[in-house]
Amino acid sequence: MVKKFHGIKPSIHHEYNLVDDLGSPRFLGTNRQSSDASQRANLIFDFLHMTANLTLSQLSHKDDQKYWVTEKSADLGNNHFGSPLESIHHLFCNSSATPTAVAMVQIPNNQQKTSSIYPLGLIRAKNSGLFNQNTPVVKIDH
Repeated sequence: MVKKFHGIKPSIHHEYNLVDDLGSPRFLGTNRQSSDASQRANLIFDFLHMTANLTLSQLSHKDDQKYWVTEKSADLGNNHFGSPLESIHHLFCNSSATPTAVAMVQIPNNQQKTSSIYPLGLIRAKNSGLFNQNTPVVKIDH
């Protein structure tokens, strides 16, 4: 596929193995019904594909700077941040009964030379460098 894009010269080429990636222990439980990792890998691939389709379908138009703008939702009772994707996320959580994990991170207050513990989403905590092996994680059930 990279050959179709003129000027792009990959320095390293890795063969992608769907089963090694999406059929790995990250996506398989230890007490699963089926030991077929390729079946799970294909289901995860389908999930990612459909998620990408749903996300792309939320693109509304390009702004003055030619950046894509996502749809806005006026239903703030269900989509608190104004994105219809919040309701899609909610459907997944309800249908799978997947709990949400929140990291309890210590955030310093430099002005008062103190720190406080705050709940923060795991990805945000990791991306902010506030998460480590000893960070407490709280389970929030639906």
